Amino acid sequence: MAAKAGNQLALEKLRSLCGDNKISSDWLKDFGELSLSRVPKNNKRPVPTGEIGQKILVLEDEEDLRDLITETLQLAGYRVVAAADGEEGIQRMVSNVDIALIISDLKMPKMNGLQFLKAIRKMQYETPVIVMTAYSQQKVIDEGLKLGIQSWIVKPVRRDALLENIQKLLERKSAIA
Repeated sequence: MAAKAGNQLALEKLRSLCGDNKISSDWLKDFGELSLSRVPKNNKRPVPTGEIGQKILVLEDEEDLRDLITETLQLAGYRVVAAADGEEGIQRMVSNVDIALIISDLKMPKMNGLQFLKAIRKMQYETPVIVMTAYSQQKVIDEGLKLGIQSWIVKPVRRDALLENIQKLLERKSAIA
């Protein structure tokens, strides 16, 4: 009974995020898969798509969206460190030296995504970055490119597009290393 109520609450949160144009509706079709993947019928763990041991920093000020992205990445096999703003993100970078990739919103309180990127670049972090944002103005994109943003995903975020971008950037990073 409690599991059913929890699933219903999660589904309502997904619908709300879709309605607010934070994510695309393709996340809803996977809702059943996400809840079932925790306890597979064959009692085997799902095969993760992410390389074991890779850690991703997620910066997103909206708690529901941050939680959804975190859970999705964990189910895909990644380890996740999350932060609600750029200041917290810097703290997470310093205390987690093995972060392989950063996913960041641009509009956040205290320190926005571009300010965060400027700060970590000054600290000599060259970690690949994916930006998720509703902003697609050329001036902002140009500034982001100067800061080394490798991928720009305009909200609403599609689950498959996010996972594909992550995989491509991590593969490119390991090919260079």
